[in-house]
Amino acid sequence: MSTEMKVGAMYVALFWGTVAPEWQGSETYARIGLRMFERAQTMPGFVALHKFDMGEGRELAIAYFETEEAMRHWYNDEEHRSVETLGRDSILADYTIEILQMTRSYTKTSSTFVMTESDKDAASKLLESMAPVSPESQSGTSAGTDIGASESEQASGAGQSTADTTLGLRKPATVVPRSRREQFVPKT
Repeated sequence: MSTEMKVGAMYVALFWGTVAPEWQGSETYARIGLRMFERAQTMPGFVALHKFDMGEGRELAIAYFETEEAMRHWYNDEEHRSVETLGRDSILADYTIEILQMTRSYTKTSSTFVMTESDKDAASKLLESMAPVSPESQSGTSAGTDIGASESEQASGAGQSTADTTLGLRKPATVVPRSRREQFVPKT
């Protein structure tokens, strides 16, 4: 039995935000976030919310809705609008919201990908071509590079990674610079 989730037209909101310095680490901001999550869970058509701290006040929240109508209902919710007003007025230094339509989702076990011998050979060659990772880069003292960063961004450190000390994982500090994301946003 396949566990692939065929979603038809689920809607996803990506919220890229930078919290104003005076709100970073604020208990009030944390309570507002928790309240919005609790409220969203009661909304018809709400599926899930994932929030990621990107460091230096930057965060990414990903919200899933069953339909575009459900997403609009959340957008127009009175309490959510109040929080949007606070965000725009004082809590957020900057933000970008991107709305996506997801048509399919699958996991490693439900994927239809069938690995061939040619795929395995190519993967082995790719691994062999990669330089070994030094212990310093694993501890976060040496930063990685954002694949999408230009040479000038790499030289300035704009595309560098930081270490998540709780898990020892590397995560991107700059996923994709805003100017590059905007290249792909249709002009209306």
